[in-house]
Amino acid sequence: LIDTNLTYARMEREEFHANFESINLYSWFTNELDNLRFLAQNIEFETHNQLLENTFGEIDLKLMPYAVRNLIRNAFKYAQNKVKAQVLLENETLIFIVEDDGIGIDDADKKRIFSAFTRLDRSRDRQTGGYGLGLAITKRAVYLHAGEVYAEDSALGGARFVLRFPQYQKNPRST
Repeated sequence: LIDTNLTYARMEREEFHANFESINLYSWFTNELDNLRFLAQNIEFETHNQLLENTFGEIDLKLMPYAVRNLIRNAFKYAQNKVKAQVLLENETLIFIVEDDGIGIDDADKKRIFSAFTRLDRSRDRQTGGYGLGLAITKRAVYLHAGEVYAEDSALGGARFVLRFPQYQKNPRST
């Protein structure tokens, strides 16, 4: 909690710049998803890395892992039986999609959930924990990558989160 609060406060109060590094994105996403597999427990975790093995790009190795891990952990929290994650590249834009078969998100809440300290349902607080900062930090991390993150309905029946950002950081942002 303290680390999450400090991370969010730092991103909100200071002019924050991402530190981009050129990496093999195929390997990075494969490793991230494999390392999170143990959290699935009794949830079926289907992954699809559609990048070519020699796909390179630029990310901040502190910020982007937080964003990806947070979306996967949230999907595991709310899924009933299945979580699906995929990464693909379209026109030099990386697209990371996470969806689950949980209860989903009301249309009225799909933008609001990215605001700090937002929890959608009090009964879910006790069941799943959390302080409503994860998606706010995810949004900031993706913003600093000149990208966007948004929620939709999933074909699996629950929520679908889409994270999009440029493969190469030509015009990175600061907060």
